[in-house]
Amino acid sequence: MPRQDAPPGAAPLVSIIMNCYNGERYLREAIDSILVQTYTSWEIVFIDNCSTDGSAAIVKSYGARVRYFRTVVNVRLGAARAYAVERCEGEYIALLDVDDSWLPEFLAVMVKEMRTGGYALAYAGQFEMDVASRITGKAVPRANRGYLLPDLLRQFDAYLPASVLCRSQLLAMGLNFDSSIVASEEYCLFMQIAARATVCSIDRPLVRYRILGNSLTVRAIRHWALERFYTIRKVMQDNPGVSARHRREFAEAFARGIYYRARYLVRMARYAHARTILLKCGRCDIRYRLMGILLWVAPWSWAIIHYLKNRRQA
Repeated sequence: MPRQDAPPGAAPLVSIIMNCYNGERYLREAIDSILVQTYTSWEIVFIDNCSTDGSAAIVKSYGARVRYFRTVVNVRLGAARAYAVERCEGEYIALLDVDDSWLPEFLAVMVKEMRTGGYALAYAGQFEMDVASRITGKAVPRANRGYLLPDLLRQFDAYLPASVLCRSQLLAMGLNFDSSIVASEEYCLFMQIAARATVCSIDRPLVRYRILGNSLTVRAIRHWALERFYTIRKVMQDNPGVSARHRREFAEAFARGIYYRARYLVRMARYAHARTILLKCGRCDIRYRLMGILLWVAPWSWAIIHYLKNRRQA
C-alpha cells in the first residue's frame, strides 16, 4: 500500500495513545511499528505513568512527533487512558500499548474505514505473540458494521490495540475511559459507544499483541467480573429501554461476568463457591453448567482446559 502523507502544516489526523509504566523492554519495537505506517498523518501522545526504568529516555529520543506527558502519581489504567484522551488533537484516536506493535498498513486500513462509514469505533483482529515476538496464534472478529451492541453483549471481541475511535463523537457523547476501572477499561468505554453509535469490525489481523506470562493475575480476574457488572448496569441506566430490547443478550453478558467471578474463585481455591454460581448461570448457557460439573468431578482439569483455550494462565 502506498504511503499516505499529510499536507505540509496540517494537524495530525490520528492521535496515537501510548500508556507506559516501566515498558522499556518492548518500547522501541512498538514505536518503530508506528514509524513504518503507510499512513503518516499522526502524532504520539505518550503517557508515562511514573516509570522508574529507561522508558522516558527511549521515547524522548524519537523527537517532536512524540508529545510526552508524565503523571504526578501512578494512576489506574482507566485514569491514565482518560488523561491521554484529553490531550489528543487528532480527528481519530488509536491506542497502542508498549508491549504490542502494528502491521504497516494498520492506520491506513482503519482510517479509510472510519472516514467511509462515519463510525464512532472500528476494530480489527490481531496476531498473538510471545515474549520473544514469535507469532503463536491469532484472534479475528467477524466482519460486521452498524449497531453492534447485541453482538458485543454476546461476545466482546474488540481488541484495544486494534481499535480506532472518533474523537469528535466521543466528545459529543460525553464519553471517555472510566477513571475508576482497573482491568477492563476498553470494555467499559466500547460498550457505552456501541449502545449509542455505529461500530465497525474488520475480519483481518492488523496488530501483533503480546501475551506475557504474568498478564493474567488473580487481581485482574477479580476485577473482570466486578467491572463487567458495573459496565452492563451503566449501559442499562444510561440507555432506558435497551435491556428490554435485548433481554437475552444482557442475560448472556451477566452470565459471562459470573463466569469471570468463578475463574477468580478457582484461582483462590474456592471450588465449591465457583461450582455453585456456574451451575446457576448454566440456565443461560449450557457451557457454564458443564464447567460447574467439571469442577465437581475433575477440578484439576480446569487449568488445563483454560490453558489450551486461551494459551495463557487460567
